[in-house]
Amino acid sequence: MVETKPFEGPDRIAIWELTGHPMRMGDLKELAVSDKDRIEAAIDRGDFDDAKTRFQLFYGVQTAIVTTFLEWNYAIPATLKALKDVELPDVVESVTKKWLKSSKTLVLGEIYQCLANILAPESINCDSVTALRDELAKGRAKDLEKLFAFAAEEQNKALEALEQSDKVAALTHIRRTTDLMRSAHDSLGLYNWAWIAGINEAFGQDLAAQVMHESFESCSFIAGLWGLVANVSPADLAAFLADHLRTGHLSGPGRGGAVTITESEDSYRLDMDACGTGGALRRGLKSREGLGFFETASPATWGRTGEVPAYCAHCAQNEIESIKRFGYPAWVTDFNPDPEKSCAWIIYKDSKTIPKEYYERVGAAKPMDV
Repeated sequence: MVETKPFEGPDRIAIWELTGHPMRMGDLKELAVSDKDRIEAAIDRGDFDDAKTRFQLFYGVQTAIVTTFLEWNYAIPATLKALKDVELPDVVESVTKKWLKSSKTLVLGEIYQCLANILAPESINCDSVTALRDELAKGRAKDLEKLFAFAAEEQNKALEALEQSDKVAALTHIRRTTDLMRSAHDSLGLYNWAWIAGINEAFGQDLAAQVMHESFESCSFIAGLWGLVANVSPADLAAFLADHLRTGHLSGPGRGGAVTITESEDSYRLDMDACGTGGALRRGLKSREGLGFFETASPATWGRTGEVPAYCAHCAQNEIESIKRFGYPAWVTDFNPDPEKSCAWIIYKDSKTIPKEYYERVGAAKPMDV
């Protein structure tokens, strides 16, 4: 069933008219409940069809996000080499050491080892992203097949258990699938962070921020993202971003997939406690040491000094890019330097009401006509 009002009605999975893809919908209180809790509640009450629908949505979105993460990571060395004549193997070696150390503490062993093999320094070069994109265009990518093999096996077992109405087996294999996909997501997020931190240490913050931004903008997902942003209402954008944070990045307590959505007179606020990438990884690492921060105040740090992790600068860059494209930040980030506290995204209903400080902190001026 195709639907147009994602913030109304009971909690459900339906095809969203704007994208043609399934998405979780419901009123704002319903959507505050995590995906994990919804799936497990469906199994507990014996509604295996609902659990299956929700679980398959989770798995599909996760594979898409992990695919984008891998493409983005493969694009970084190519972007770096295009911007600066560097000895790439030396940088790759340094980045790999940073990443393996951090990833080992947060990622399941089989995923850690699989990615350690896939992303071995001798395998990463300027052509990695072109090869991946060619494979994706043909419908198969060997590195992703290796990475997804572990979760795919558990997913099949989970679906079989749901078909057989086996509550215990279904929960076991769904949780295992989730853990494996979250590990792949987190390890690739850490790899991205290690890349940007490594470039920052070797060549400076300006180049690191530029590489991060240009490599991300080159990814196939991004063209679709900005195309969607240009053509949706603020409410629809809030729904899309909430679903992205919840199902795609497993935000919220326990990484269960929860985002609190609050509507006010002038905006929608999406609170993430924690967001499933920068926030969760900061909490997991439990230290400022390791992957690194941007120490110099700049647009990529919202003018903050020494408070923004290299990865989290990505959120500021999204604001900068949307101002460039549309004349205003499509959503703004309420960043908290304390990883134990939540961050939030705010989508204003009318761009004219966006405070000027949200422009100024990323080096822009609020236009007179916006």
